[in-house]
Amino acid sequence: MAKATELVSNMIRDVDSDISIPASERGQPAWALATLFPTQGAWSEDDYFRLETEHFVELVDGCIEVLPMPTWLHQRIVRWLSRLFEDWTSHHKRGEVLFAPLPLKLFVGTIREPDILIVQRLAQSSRLEKYPTSALLVAEVVSDGKTARHRDLIDKRRDYAKAGIAEYWIVDPIEKVITVLALDGHEYREHGRFTAGQSATSLLLTNFTISTDDVWGLEHEA
Repeated sequence: MAKATELVSNMIRDVDSDISIPASERGQPAWALATLFPTQGAWSEDDYFRLETEHFVELVDGCIEVLPMPTWLHQRIVRWLSRLFEDWTSHHKRGEVLFAPLPLKLFVGTIREPDILIVQRLAQSSRLEKYPTSALLVAEVVSDGKTARHRDLIDKRRDYAKAGIAEYWIVDPIEKVITVLALDGHEYREHGRFTAGQSATSLLLTNFTISTDDVWGLEHEA
């Protein structure tokens, strides 16, 4: 697939070019459709928002990243965590819980879709923008695969810190670890790495705790 993507990028030309687009044969991508979109590295935010797809798609430094579809367990965890975050924000009257699919504009050229995000609750007189441009906290449930793990553990850690998001929760059902990262200057430091039998805590959300065993038990929930 990487070779196919490279070929498409190399074959994009102006409409009056004398270099033709390769014909699409059965079993190959529809090369002509690729010319409707920018090449990797040239995507703008406007291009991103014109893209309509059933897949989770993010914009990173002018490039499009297609995320894996969430699994049943992934969505169980997201639903369960969202409810706990919602209980906290309702009780403390602070923040509003949102969840994917919802683009979060981090900075120019980069748009992520966190599994869960807590944003500042707006006053009634404030104008609600189409998409959020900041968050108090974001959470990602790690998906299967080497690329997905690198994205959640490395790439998003970098991007969320650069965007100034105070806290980043990484929920890893493969390793059965919840890592809570707190912003310290321009980088995250590890507030806690919580394994079986422990309770994950937040530096940002006062008295907020989550039992790791309850999270991993969702896999066997009837």
